Formats: sequence, C-alpha cells, structure tokens
Amino acid sequence: MTDIEQKISRIFIGFRQGVATHDATIDILHRYYGTLSETERRWFFEALWSQFTSEPMSHLSPTPSAHSIIIRIWAAVGSTDLLPVKLFSMLEWNNSNKADAWARLIGQEFIHSLGIYKRRFSIARLAYIKNHCKLIAESESSPLIGAIFPATVIEFSKQMMKAVATIEYERDTETLLKPPVSASQPPVANAGKPKVRVSQFGRWTSISSLSEGGQAHIYLVEDQTGEFPGTWVLKRLKNVADKNRRARFQREVAVTQSLNHPNILRVVDHDLNAERPYFVAEYCKNLALESFARDQYRGNIQNSLSILIPIIDALVEAHRVKVVHRDVKPANILIREDGSPVIADFGICSAEDGESLTESDEGVGSRNFIAPEMESGQHDLGEPSDRTDVYNLGKVIYWMLSGGRTFARERHRSSSLVNSNRLSLPLPPPETNPGHALSRGVSLRVKIQL
Repeated sequence: MTDIEQKISRIFIGFRQGVATHDATIDILHRYYGTLSETERRWFFEALWSQFTSEPMSHLSPTPSAHSIIIRIWAAVGSTDLLPVKLFSMLEWNNSNKADAWARLIGQEFIHSLGIYKRRFSIARLAYIKNHCKLIAESESSPLIGAIFPATVIEFSKQMMKAVATIEYERDTETLLKPPVSASQPPVANAGKPKVRVSQFGRWTSISSLSEGGQAHIYLVEDQTGEFPGTWVLKRLKNVADKNRRARFQREVAVTQSLNHPNILRVVDHDLNAERPYFVAEYCKNLALESFARDQYRGNIQNSLSILIPIIDALVEAHRVKVVHRDVKPANILIREDGSPVIADFGICSAEDGESLTESDEGVGSRNFIAPEMESGQHDLGEPSDRTDVYNLGKVIYWMLSGGRTFARERHRSSSLVNSNRLSLPLPPPETNPGHALSRGVSLRVKIQL
C-alpha cells in the first residue's frame, strides 16, 4: 500500500469511527489534495476510487457514507469527464436491491454535487449524463437493457434529467443577462500582452502542439472560416522525402474518409499535396484507451464491453468493404469527451485491392498486440484478414480485463484473467438484439473465455 493509500485509508477510518464528521472529512481531503504534486494527484483519485468500490452499499444506513464524500471531492477537484462514467458503471441493472441502493446513496449525491459544481461539467458530459438517464427513465429501456429498474432509480433519472436541463438553460441564457459592453469602452483584455506565434495550415490555425514523434507532428487547431467550430487535431507528416511514409499517410487519409461509421475517427480536411502533407480530424479529449483509467475495466466485463462493442461494430463495417486494420490496440482506440470510443490509425491497413502500405514488409503492427501472421517469419500463416483484427481485439480485451497486462502466447497458461483478478467473473446475459454487431451474420466474432 502506498503512502497516499495509507493516508486516505486512515482518513476514512476516522470518518467511519466518528472521529471526523462528513463535512470535516471533505475539508481534510481537500487540504490533503492541495499538498500533492500532479503525479501524486493521480494516485490520490485511484486511492479514492478504491475506497469507493470497497464501501458497502446499503440504503438502510441512516448516516452519510464514504460514497457521498468521494463524489463531492471528485466533483470539486477531479475529472468531471470521468466521474459520471465511473458512477454509472456502479449501477447493477440486473440486481434490483443494489440498483435501489445505488439510487439512494450515489444517485442523490450525484444530483447534489452536479448542482454545486455545475460549471465544471462540460456540455458533452452533460449530454452523456442525460442520455444515460433517458435510457433508464423511458419505458423502452426494459426490453433494450433486459432489466426493470426500481422506482427509486427511475425517479433519480427524472430528477437528474431535470437538473441537467436547468444547467443547459442557464448556460444558454447566461450571455443574454449580462449588461451590454459600452461602445466607448471596448474590452482591452489582451492589451500589452506579447503576440503568440502561431502556425497556419491553410484554413487551420494551431492553438498548441500536442506531440511530436518520428512519424508525425500533432497540433490542436481551429478553423478560421468558422465552418468547423471548436477544436480539432491536425496530423502533419514528417520525413516527407520517404516515399513509403508518404504513401502510408495518404492511405490512412483515404481509408479513414472512405469508412462512414460513428466509431471510426472522423477526418474533415486534408492537403496531401502540401510541402508537408496533413489531415485534420476530430479531437478526442480523453486521449487513447491506453491512458484512460484502467481501474474501471479491470475485472469489469460490463465496462469493457461498453467500449469494445462500438469498436467491434466499426471493424465489422471496415471488414464489410474488405479493409483490415491490422493494428488494433489500446493506443489506437480513442475516447471522445462524451465517453464514446473511436478506432483510428488505418496507416498499415490492407485494402480491397490487396495492396498494403507499411514501412516494411516485416513484422508490421505493435509487438504486444500483433497477430501471428503479421510477425516476421510467419508468412506461412497466410495474408492479413478479418481474423487478424479479431486476434488483436482479443488481446485488447485481455489488456482491459486484466488491468493493463499484455498477453504473451508463451505464458498463456499462467496468464488467465481469473488468476490475474483473483475473482470469478460471470459473463453478461447474451445479446438478443438481432441488429447488434455481435449477432449479425458477419465474419467478425469475439468470444470472451475466462
């Protein structure tokens, strides 16, 4: 146990023993958070969530629980993009007693904290909350999810939708209630400040540089014409003299734009004839699955499938037009601000014409997720096919459920998920929706076997 885990554990022991009140415990955690570095704050929230999941959940308790404290702290200083995802993941829709307790203990505190810290929740995250609550509250949720929610859960959902609607209304009308700025006193907020040098790519102006690797330079950009409002990502090719890299870059743009699916990265503009070719795509604020809160997937099939099923559906669409991704891995699954996933980086894909573009014909793909037929010296196993992506996806599933461990074939007997998690993981009920990606008559099939 780390020092941070020990400290937080002692704080909550004091709360449970009545040494500190509910509000005093919140104040202590606030003060402790303020003493931590950026790196330590990550462990602070991981320790908080560990306390959250270990706290018994019963609506029979007459006093506020640790759940209430943690939700309040998280809403005040933590990631408000992540908080709703974590809280909804705790709702056990197939257990009416636990669902009832969730609504009373977690749901009501969630509504309260949303009202207090409403300015910290983005528009996209408010929409995410509202959509989840709508699914629960509306009558058609029962056949869709396969469960009937208790009245307390449905009532929570209605209250939460009303709270979100109030916040959205306040934001929409906020500017109308402000006094007009006098024409004789124009704003001078930027007066005297030095101008920041920016890069221009056609209609796109860079806001900041996100990263730079051997292959490309990534910028955050804005559209100066206003056609595409908001923030976007511009990927600019490096080493443009390398014909293979240029061809791979062009293939990535062409294939991504040819696939029309809500869970495939959206490309809105490109210039492949520029001195340094680039393309512009949607900005996934939560970055890649690779860095997105592994603790909420470890041992949790329901959470993992909420990410993987849309990706499976996207790959089904790609396979339908004979496109094989070949490099499915956590780093290539991006998470939007609303929590929905997208598959990106079709740079080493194989297309219908049989042509594959890579820097080399040997060992393409990521070492920890590569399919056997893609490894150097394994050409006898056949050409890349939809099975290549299925293999990669199986390793991604293992990575998620094991809490970030990679799966090696030579260690498969000692790497079972049950051994990794030290618990028995029941599979969810089978999907009965005939329109679902997992039950269509397509070649992509994924089996989770523990």
